[in-house]
Amino acid sequence: MAINATPPRRTLPAARMAREACARQGLRVADGAANAACIAGQEGSAAIEFALVSSVLLALLFGVLAYGALFWVQQKVAHLAGDGARYAVAASLQGAQDPAAAGCSHVQHLWQQDALLQSVAANASQYVCAYVQGACDETAPSDPCLVVFTVTCPVTGWPLLNALRGLAGVFTGSPDALLPSTLTARASVRVPGMNLSSG
Repeated sequence: MAINATPPRRTLPAARMAREACARQGLRVADGAANAACIAGQEGSAAIEFALVSSVLLALLFGVLAYGALFWVQQKVAHLAGDGARYAVAASLQGAQDPAAAGCSHVQHLWQQDALLQSVAANASQYVCAYVQGACDETAPSDPCLVVFTVTCPVTGWPLLNALRGLAGVFTGSPDALLPSTLTARASVRVPGMNLSSG
């Protein structure tokens, strides 16, 4: 009794799929040259499909990262505005002459300590903390005056955001349509005790 020592031939899934595609075109396995040419024509299709799919997935990934970074920075800017308002009230209760200016100075100090906020602004001078005095009763100096703090932070310092803004400009006609270049947060507070000048 003769034993066949040749193991069964195993084919890779891609090669098997290529053979099946060639068989659907009417080529038989016995058609050696035609079958080999058909299989060779199918070999690069997986690489092309991977390139197409991976580029779309990478674009989605970068978009998610960019929007996530923007939300993170917006939370930080809102936190700075709220801290400035709270600090103005505390400074007023401690007898500061211009508590709103003290609040903006505190915001500037916090901004200088935050590496993320410093990295998103292309220029430190573009970062702005401003305050505006609202309703204040001139006849009753002890009544609280409404002060609105506005913190503005440009986000033009991140190359990833700039690249995505440029891409958004290609599709929408305006780079700021999908990704803003400046983030702004406001906080309102009633500061007791004194007339404030706008800053």
